[in-house]
Amino acid sequence: MEKINSFTILRPAGNDQLLINGIVEKKYRREINDAMIRQFPNVEQVSFYEFNKKNNIARLELAGGEFCGNATRSLAYLLLKGKPGKILLQVSGTTNMLSAGVNASNTAFAQMPIFNNFTCVQQLQKDLFRVDLEGISHLICTKKLEIKKNKDLVDYAKKLLEKNNLLFSIAAAGVMFIEINNNKLLLKPVVWVKNTQTILYETCCASGTAAVALWYALQNNKSITNLQIKQPSNFYLNATVRKDSSQFIDLFIDGPIELIRRKESYE
Repeated sequence: MEKINSFTILRPAGNDQLLINGIVEKKYRREINDAMIRQFPNVEQVSFYEFNKKNNIARLELAGGEFCGNATRSLAYLLLKGKPGKILLQVSGTTNMLSAGVNASNTAFAQMPIFNNFTCVQQLQKDLFRVDLEGISHLICTKKLEIKKNKDLVDYAKKLLEKNNLLFSIAAAGVMFIEINNNKLLLKPVVWVKNTQTILYETCCASGTAAVALWYALQNNKSITNLQIKQPSNFYLNATVRKDSSQFIDLFIDGPIELIRRKESYE
């Protein structure tokens, strides 16, 4: 396996991220991804980064080339050393720089790579919607299901992705199963990544939370929509969507985070 430099494991709202210092060639990324997840089974995503401290700009590459909101939040928290501030990031799967940073202790926020046009949200069936972000697309399933086991939910999600041509047409796709109780949103996220051939019931999903927030905001006649969405980890992610009468303007995700482990060298 390619030698790698220092790495850090962070836990953004329960969704463990392993960040490797240094961008490696694409041909080595899946091997490294698989090896690190075998060694650290709680890790759900592996990514690589580099930081231009002078310009306060970082580059983040997910092992599968997709976009990941929690990896973005994690890198901002890591580079800012958990202190209030802001940083610009270029993240895999996206074309524009994203703003991310820390507003308060043990939290991190990140801008999501949304498409401004309302057509990024499509209704496919009565209880199924598709929401496209740069670097990842999500199906939102509002149907009440009797599925109890996570494994069965993953199998059902994969069939939905296959039926809607989302398994191999893009870098990553997910199914966000949502429950609404007393105006509170509960998320059950399943995410597929093409290049690593992985499908996972995630403990927390920031991009999925963003997709749900866009879908929800379209149903509101408000210029600003604030949502708290409960994750399987029992943590909440906060989503803020700004829009006008014709387009989405921006979307930020904010939530808790903690540093779990740092290792200075690995081979």
